[in-house]
Amino acid sequence: MLKSQTNILITGCSSGIGLETAALLANSGHRVIATMRDITKAKELTDKVSIPNNLCLMSMDITKPETIVSAVKSIIEQFGTIDVLINNAGITIDGFFEDHSPEDVEWIFKTNVMGMMNVTRAVLPYMRKQKSGQIINIGSIAGRWALPAISVYSATKFAVDGFTEGLRHELMPWGIKVTVVEPCFVNTNMVTVNRNVAANTANPHSPYYVMTEQAEAFYEKYGQKYEIEPEVVAAKIKEIINTSNPKLRYMLGNREQITNLLIRILPERLANLFLKNNYPAYE
Repeated sequence: MLKSQTNILITGCSSGIGLETAALLANSGHRVIATMRDITKAKELTDKVSIPNNLCLMSMDITKPETIVSAVKSIIEQFGTIDVLINNAGITIDGFFEDHSPEDVEWIFKTNVMGMMNVTRAVLPYMRKQKSGQIINIGSIAGRWALPAISVYSATKFAVDGFTEGLRHELMPWGIKVTVVEPCFVNTNMVTVNRNVAANTANPHSPYYVMTEQAEAFYEKYGQKYEIEPEVVAAKIKEIINTSNPKLRYMLGNREQITNLLIRILPERLANLFLKNNYPAYE
């Protein structure tokens, strides 16, 4: 459980989940070090924070290890500890695997997996020294089961889930708690203005061209019906860091929790049939 004021490092705070989490925790009395690649994009965040002294903005590009090391060193010099790390920064690249270029795949893994690991690596020596701390990784339901047109994104989120589980065991001797939050569709810029698609997605000669259109139509309709707001994820994160013994995984989304339960209890053949009948289908 958090003390009255803690030092909380959050990545990817210019929009979405990171922005809402940073604002909520700062307004709750904690010192939040909110990082982003370009701190000139911080106005929306600063406008939401009613206690400005609780917010520290810092530049960090999680794909560039030198900026991570520099930021973490600066935090320790200024504030002494990092009590909570929230690995939120990440990207999406939608599309079928064959439509992805090698550069697509390298970029998303460099961000969603290696970036998260590099931030964690930089913070861990200080948490081990203080024999306490908490790490919360932002995963996805796509890290529980994989669906068409998001196979590469799902691969990164499966990696986040596995890394979190292994790290939780590794860090128990130092009293460091590790958790993954797995939201369903979240209404953020990642799925609108900041959405990325595979390099060959728009090519009408791609064997997946029609399938991609069908998948996009399905996901758009699904998102409109079942998506949650980033504030919901932020509230769950606040709840987790104020819990004395947090769980390994927290899935957000009522429909997704039901789906996950069915996949776990049904025989594999029936589970796959259920997914086929309830998610993108192709003619």
